[in-house]
Amino acid sequence: MTIGQRIRQARDAARLTRDALAKACGINARSLLDYERGKTSPRVDTMVAIAAELGTTVAHLIGERPLELTKQERAVLAALRNHRE
Repeated sequence: MTIGQRIRQARDAARLTRDALAKACGINARSLLDYERGKTSPRVDTMVAIAAELGTTVAHLIGERPLELTKQERAVLAALRNHRE
């Protein structure tokens, strides 16, 4: 599975639209579509933002870790999201 496919899978699991995820990450929806289709690759800072919004890790998105996060990791991600709002 590619990075783009993992992003799409995690976005679908989070029930986020492409537009909503792109806006939350500060990118345009076309760029996100290109990532999901494998036409381009996101920068590291963009990958970090995407992973945080999707409640996962960059490691998972690049295929190094299962989607499941520990309770502590989920709490940290939730705190980060609440802090940005």
